[in-house]
Amino acid sequence: MAKHRQLLPFLAMNPALYDDLYAWLEAQGDQDIDAALRNNDGYHEYLNAVRK
Repeated sequence: MAKHRQLLPFLAMNPALYDDLYAWLEAQGDQDIDAALRNNDGYHEYLNAVRK
């Protein structure tokens, strides 16, 4: 999926990703991915767990 960057925002919508994948998506620096993460409850749980 990483080879198809246009799909990454859809991946970022998934509330059941593992921590390293959330971190990797966050590190991409893409505004569409960031917007999807902001609306993802699982991502917010991840942030609370790692205290970011």
